[in-house]
Amino acid sequence: MSTRQEQEVQRNVMEEDAVISFLQHHPNFFEQHTTLLENLQLPHHTGGAVSLVERQVSALRESNRQLKKKLHDLVDIARENNKLSENMHDLTLALLSANAFIEVIKAVSQHLQRQFPSDVVTIALMADAIECPTTVLTAEQNLLLTQSTDPRLEVFGTIIEKGSPVCGRLKTGQLSFLFEKAATEIKSAALIPLIADANTTASCLYGLIAIGSHDPRRFHVSKGTVFLTQLGQIASRAIQRHSH
Repeated sequence: MSTRQEQEVQRNVMEEDAVISFLQHHPNFFEQHTTLLENLQLPHHTGGAVSLVERQVSALRESNRQLKKKLHDLVDIARENNKLSENMHDLTLALLSANAFIEVIKAVSQHLQRQFPSDVVTIALMADAIECPTTVLTAEQNLLLTQSTDPRLEVFGTIIEKGSPVCGRLKTGQLSFLFEKAATEIKSAALIPLIADANTTASCLYGLIAIGSHDPRRFHVSKGTVFLTQLGQIASRAIQRHSH
């Protein structure tokens, strides 16, 4: 054994002696630090057999780890929902303060890009479904003006029929219609129908809000749509109120 190895062994022995001495002088140490016991391995000798106590302790530790992970996940979800709620509140205030149609369009697109992390936002409206000032619309880059008879809308048949938000990867036709030159960069998106009256059927749909992201996980198909539904209802009322 080399001198360096001997020094290492001697240092380990000294550290073990120090720990033993400390525990002897502080017999209630683990009572004050019970969380340390969760990670300690205390063998229970039973000859060649596996100790039932060890198996139970191991199972409890694994269960504890899983519960901690679930708790952390729930806390993360709660924080995200709280942030979304605050963003929705800000958007609502901005829409209440809007005095013109173009102000509503800008408020929706700007808030969605700033406060609801996204890369591209498009508001597609069917001009023949609502009365809107077309002379103003052409100046807004986030807005797409079309007609309800536009054949390109056929790729949104299911969404128009159901009248509820969807998340995930869009079809090529949907991407090219909503995002044009940026279509190839959009890896996931959320589509929010704009309906004239929430108490009527989806036949009163007059537009779509499309939120696109370069991140394929941003708007995964498994994402909840509660906030998107609320956002669609708020935006629908504001747009319709200023469209005449």
